[in-house]
Amino acid sequence: MDIVEKYLDYINVMTYDMWGSSQKLTGHHTSLYASMGKPNNASCYRSVQILKSYNVPLYKIVIGAAFYGHMWNQVENKDNGLYQKYSSTGSKTIAYTELHEKYIDRGQFKRYWDESAKAPYLFDGTTFISYDDEESLLYKSKYIKVNSLG
Repeated sequence: MDIVEKYLDYINVMTYDMWGSSQKLTGHHTSLYASMGKPNNASCYRSVQILKSYNVPLYKIVIGAAFYGHMWNQVENKDNGLYQKYSSTGSKTIAYTELHEKYIDRGQFKRYWDESAKAPYLFDGTTFISYDDEESLLYKSKYIKVNSLG
């Protein structure tokens, strides 16, 4: 990857929108790691490892954060909605301000934490929302620092 070293100051890696309406199940759209039992799922870590395998210098890799969520409706009420079938037409994007105004700590929505993925999600029994929050961004920040990413 001499080209990367020579011609690029940094590489922005889109580590969000990694799970969407093309999958037939709900899931994390911006997790740091893959969920337990889902090692091949897209994640920030996996994206960095792929670039690392091509000898891209870690200090040139800049990972992204999502300031919005993905919502799935008509979700099967099983395992708190994570990796469950849904009957709606796909995911809807929700701005972070709307998440705070209408969903986080509102109504029947409960926040869940996927410890292996280091990712939060909301579920009310029928609607599933994947997003980044303060806790997930803290883990991403530590990951950046520990690995000397850009």
